[in-house]
Amino acid sequence: MLPGAKKDAQQVTPEWQKLQAGIDGVVVHEVRHVPRDHGVITELYRPAWDPTGLPVVHIYQSRLFPAAIGAWSCHAKTVDRLFINQGHVKIVLFDGREESPTFGRVMELHAGDVRPAFVVIPIGVWHGISGGRPGLGGLWPSHWPGLPGGGRCAGRDRRFGHAGQDGGQRR
Repeated sequence: MLPGAKKDAQQVTPEWQKLQAGIDGVVVHEVRHVPRDHGVITELYRPAWDPTGLPVVHIYQSRLFPAAIGAWSCHAKTVDRLFINQGHVKIVLFDGREESPTFGRVMELHAGDVRPAFVVIPIGVWHGISGGRPGLGGLWPSHWPGLPGGGRCAGRDRRFGHAGQDGGQRR
């Protein structure tokens, strides 16, 4: 080792799972591809992956342009469920729920075609996504103080545009 160099901290478990502090109520279920003789099968959803027990009532597909940022979103009435299985996406979450044991915690995930994931995001957790490309800075902590309401998601569901600019409200 070079003089003065420091070894990186352990990043994964012996089972090859990423080590990081999570956010209370956020569930990440990594999905495995199943190679077949005719192609690859990837399961998108299974009720057992979603501990909320709430019905899935709306499904849509979102595609990010390379290096695009979709941030910030926070819901006061709905749970978000994301399934990422193409490209490479960085997901950043911020726990804005004052009553949560993980209030103020930041969580960062990476998912895509190499490591598909189903992510459950509880009410009151801010989240943003960015499409990957080499050298992309993504979503950085300097943006978090700019969250409306000091990071509290109250009243109506909120969605804010790229780089933290106000994109209006939605129900």
